[in-house]
Amino acid sequence: MINDLILYYLRNFKIDYGKHIFEKQVKLPENRKGIEFENPDGIKYVLDLTDHVMRQIYLKGVYERNTMRHLIKLARPDMTFMDVGANIGAYTLTMAKHLKQGKVISFEPNPRTINYLQR
Repeated sequence: MINDLILYYLRNFKIDYGKHIFEKQVKLPENRKGIEFENPDGIKYVLDLTDHVMRQIYLKGVYERNTMRHLIKLARPDMTFMDVGANIGAYTLTMAKHLKQGKVISFEPNPRTINYLQR
């Protein structure tokens, strides 16, 4: 129960200051690979919690919240967004949700990571 409360706090409260203290308290699932997760914005991921970016998405619901917030503010519905070094698609998926008439182009050269991006 306390684990669920901490995760709720990490994922839903917008101010990130001090959250790193609570991140260390979260008990992650035993099997840390292939975790299906839907963030508070409804974006679905398949995560490997041994990876830093994927663990941050699991813990906070988003990777680099402040950067994402600024990108969303700058976005216009018909823009083209390029994600170079897309990794698992944290920016790709978020921007695709916000650019309704626009286009998102993603580049990711790592074959292992491309599998996560495509899923």
